[in-house]
Amino acid sequence: MTITEQSGNDLVDYPIRVEITDPQFFEECPDQKYIECYFQDGSWIPHFTEEFDPAHNKAVIWVKVPQIPANGTVKVFIKVNPSRTEDLSNGEAIFEWFDDFSDGLTKWTADSDIYVDNGVLVVPSKDVHYYKLESAQTIDMVGVINKAIEMRVKIVGAEGGGAVWNIGWVSGSDIYASRHSYKTTRSFDLCVYGYNGSLVAEQCGYDDQHQNGVWYSFSLRNVPGKLMLYDYALGATLIVTDSYFSTLSMAKIGIGRWTVGGTLYIDWIGVRKYVDPEPTVSVEYVSETVTYTDYFYWGMAKMLSG
Repeated sequence: MTITEQSGNDLVDYPIRVEITDPQFFEECPDQKYIECYFQDGSWIPHFTEEFDPAHNKAVIWVKVPQIPANGTVKVFIKVNPSRTEDLSNGEAIFEWFDDFSDGLTKWTADSDIYVDNGVLVVPSKDVHYYKLESAQTIDMVGVINKAIEMRVKIVGAEGGGAVWNIGWVSGSDIYASRHSYKTTRSFDLCVYGYNGSLVAEQCGYDDQHQNGVWYSFSLRNVPGKLMLYDYALGATLIVTDSYFSTLSMAKIGIGRWTVGGTLYIDWIGVRKYVDPEPTVSVEYVSETVTYTDYFYWGMAKMLSG
């Protein structure tokens, strides 16, 4: 894949999300544990497999790219190694803060009715509006490169019930959040907003664009003066602007809920670096012998992996 930097910043250890839909890839890679990732110099780099669905020719993989020069281009290679018996996928190695709930609620302060089932967080709705699931760790928001919360979520049983969940940053009375209410009686099923004792900014949209019981991935992105919610399924962004969004320096991840009906499920959630605009990614299938350069990189990857 070819990655091109667009923000004018030199990026170091930057997480990149890659979608693969080439049927030929899945013919060679029927199991996600076969995946290995390498930088253009032949060095191994970590990855996290968010989704792997050979039946529908779709994989979503995050890679941590060691360096991307400002306005420059680098290459990353995903190698299929059928001899591999252990899955190298590791969200902890990609994100600054990460939880796939494999260790239960050890990273959270939570109400007693919130639980983990088979590695998935389960958050029932509630008939009051409040935040009672917060990360135990406070996350530093200061830096030239700002932050994004990545999440994979679904809602089940909320149709017609008006159940709503907020997922975002919480710091005292300050809230930067995405609001999810799929297929309910509300006017919209997705919003992004900021709150500091009174509503500062909000934008809603995408009415009835999300289905009950289907997993969706979102990215809540904060840069000075701007809060954005990117919807990967729709390839669309909700944006609100206010000077308020430049003030947050430390925060926890919080999940709020109110009204009765439905259940929120979270597969995983993580915090990463973010620049605006993000690097572009171009993915293409290459064999080991297309060009000398491709042969060198893929050949080196084969040699390094044994």
